[in-house]
Amino acid sequence: MTYGKTYMSKIYFFGCSYTYGHGLEDCLTLQKPSKLGWVTQVANQAGKEYVNLSDPGGSNRQAVHLAQNCDIQSGDTAIFHWTFINRYFYLDWHSKFQGVKTTKIGNWMLKNKSKRPKMHYFNWSEVHMMHDTEILVDYINNKFEKKGIRCINFEPVIYKDKATDHELDYWNKNINCTTIFDERNLLHWQKFVSAKKGYTDLATDGDHPGLTSNIRFVNYILEEYPWLKD
Repeated sequence: MTYGKTYMSKIYFFGCSYTYGHGLEDCLTLQKPSKLGWVTQVANQAGKEYVNLSDPGGSNRQAVHLAQNCDIQSGDTAIFHWTFINRYFYLDWHSKFQGVKTTKIGNWMLKNKSKRPKMHYFNWSEVHMMHDTEILVDYINNKFEKKGIRCINFEPVIYKDKATDHELDYWNKNINCTTIFDERNLLHWQKFVSAKKGYTDLATDGDHPGLTSNIRFVNYILEEYPWLKD
């Protein structure tokens, strides 16, 4: 921090391709985050500088790793759009690339057992990832709040419709995050548009949420969290 200058608080965003804006018209090559997506719109309307540390295909563990190694400080805000719990992230401290080599594991690997790292394959389960998510979310939120950093948390994506009764029972009875989730994440607004308007709001890639969903999400965030403009 530079003496003699007033520090202007920033908003830091963490998440995956939904936070990156993948699929929107200005973000088809993944070279840089979209300027049309909800992240830029929220920051601009709040009148704040922002840092988008999302990563397409990223996991919740990766988001925590980035959060604890960034320049966020007291007075800033962290917005976590937690992603699919069946994604993972490994660190290799022996790599020559900035000392850390990252390995992302996502649903694209889970569908093909031969591509999964052996350790992950034998240890992965929906219940394990639920428990891991709880620990990660509570850890970074408690750490940030102690440092004077305000946090907003959009609920991680859990395949509740595909989970077994045992898994759902475990989640409902045993997973008890101290962190409060906002259930209306970007996917909620995509489904809301589809259900109410009779069409699916998709981005140019035909997969990710489209511009309408992003705008609805922006409006909701600024209405639900008006202190972002302070």
